[in-house]
Amino acid sequence: MKIAAHVTFFYVEERLKYLKKTVDSLLGLGVDTDIFIYTNKQFDLFPGHENVKYYIYNYQKNLLKFPYKSIFNKGGMKNWINPKYLTWENREIIPGIVDRYDVQLYLEDDINFTRDNLDYWMRYKDVVLKHGYNLGFLRVEKDTENDQIYVTDLTEKPGETIEINDQKYLLNNNNPYCGFWICPKDELKEFIKSKEWTFDFKDYGKREKSAIGWHGKNMTRYKGTLIPLMKNGDQYVTVKECAVHHLPNNKIGSGVLCTVKFPIVVN
Repeated sequence: MKIAAHVTFFYVEERLKYLKKTVDSLLGLGVDTDIFIYTNKQFDLFPGHENVKYYIYNYQKNLLKFPYKSIFNKGGMKNWINPKYLTWENREIIPGIVDRYDVQLYLEDDINFTRDNLDYWMRYKDVVLKHGYNLGFLRVEKDTENDQIYVTDLTEKPGETIEINDQKYLLNNNNPYCGFWICPKDELKEFIKSKEWTFDFKDYGKREKSAIGWHGKNMTRYKGTLIPLMKNGDQYVTVKECAVHHLPNNKIGSGVLCTVKFPIVVN
């Protein structure tokens, strides 16, 4: 299996530690993996790794907020474009390399995607896709004061379950956003043909549009997003491998996010 991973990093020195952890985990997947980093500043955090490639764009922090489809962007003047659009640049690269890889994924620069996450995806993806669903992940954070883990993006606990081939799944109809997407080649080819590939949809901000993939709310490709459940005594809980760590843990204590405990318990 050959994987391409696309990571956006608007250069902030204090955040290099998160990028390093994210890329180190990708390098440790144990499969043939190429990593593409989309950034606005030249740097080399991974010397000697020929499979880590940088794309440099002249986005800058400024007061001007011209959109991605403006004449300035068409003229290559990235410094005049809202820097949040750096997250869109991978969509210009992926179609040209779609046949080179079995799997491609897009990640924010602080998402720790591990071998356990990959094995989980490989185990469940085909059966849920066959039934018209997306296999979901949950972005999680750890409260260092009490070691409790919380789901970053849910404001309430989903409760609806679905059973496929004697396996029970939780339907995440609350918020399927998890800071990244992953897609096999054939599905990605169809995604590239869709209006969502060119960001012709609502409900998400400029950066979030890149990371929601093809399974966002009000999109029609899938019936919904499913997360496998396992039996735990008289209850069911979400399997631990569906969790991807949001490394900064910066939503803890927000009062809105990080209120649902992980794993999610279903009675």
